[in-house]
Amino acid sequence: MARVEIANLTRRYQDHPTPALSNLTLSVASGEFMVVVGPSGCGKSTALRLVAGLDEPDEGTIDVDGRSMRAVPPQDRDVAMVFQGYALYPHMRVREILAFPLKMRKTPTADRARIVSETAGMLGIGALLDRRPAELSGGERQRVAMGRALVRRPKVFLFDEPLSNLDAALRAEIRVEIGSLVRRLGATTLYVTHDHVEAMTLGHRIAVMRKGTLEQVGTPREVYEKPATAFVATFLGSPSMNLSDATFSASEVVAGTVRLRATAAPAALKIGVRPEHIRIGEAPAGMASANATVTAVEPLGAETHVHLDAGGAVLRARLPGFDAPSRGDDVQLWFDPAQVHAFASDDRGERLDVKLEAM
Repeated sequence: MARVEIANLTRRYQDHPTPALSNLTLSVASGEFMVVVGPSGCGKSTALRLVAGLDEPDEGTIDVDGRSMRAVPPQDRDVAMVFQGYALYPHMRVREILAFPLKMRKTPTADRARIVSETAGMLGIGALLDRRPAELSGGERQRVAMGRALVRRPKVFLFDEPLSNLDAALRAEIRVEIGSLVRRLGATTLYVTHDHVEAMTLGHRIAVMRKGTLEQVGTPREVYEKPATAFVATFLGSPSMNLSDATFSASEVVAGTVRLRATAAPAALKIGVRPEHIRIGEAPAGMASANATVTAVEPLGAETHVHLDAGGAVLRARLPGFDAPSRGDDVQLWFDPAQVHAFASDDRGERLDVKLEAM
């Protein structure tokens, strides 16, 4: 497999005042599974198209295995792309679809048949080889699309939101298959998605993007536990991190009825705590607490989501099982102040080095 180096990549389009991609720098190690995640329009698919050679950057460079991709056509880049829309040839049978990339490379007929058979077996689609795309389910079509990429044994695999057209249960099934397959092959992979679950479960590392720029790169645990910005904090996780506007004065950080001690902080900031870190009941020693009113309760079986109004600070707690207060109840919530994150109050919302303690 190959290393992918992206440096200062920028792409502008005439009908947009701001760049679709701005100064992206990203290094993907040989054999690494890198997930690029972010909301629609953040530039992640643009970056993938540039690596594939389907578009050209205005600025910046792309190197694959130490070779510059400048002016190299897509077919000569030794990368394979799996598209969101499958892009299968409707008149061909699955066997022909899988063999087509090998035919274009003038692979001998016997070798083509062997590789197609091996790949179909790997993906569990051996029984579908004589069917056409119209005769396949969504999950089967996606497996065929992956197979068409796999037969080439490229240096780099590119996935462009491959699961977004599937239902939730099938997404989970194919997600596990992709992770297992790519790791078994030891393939260098760039995988684009807007789904934080795919990012957290598939990636060796995650690159979080917003508005054409890179917000943070790190392992799933690093990005989840130490988000670099308020956007990253709220984008990853379900339910998302509770984020509240707060003020600091006289050694106190205040957000509604939530009060924390701090030695230094900006006069205005944002504080965040994840729903799984909030508990209901009498606070143990050393924990931060606040009074709140329950505004909604969502029982989900294994857990219950409780919506809280803490003096204007809107919070959500994720509690185990069905045991939860009722709507309209006045409760005390508590959490470990070490689990609270502080961010700047501006649009960028960078992480602040503020030590917070219980009052």
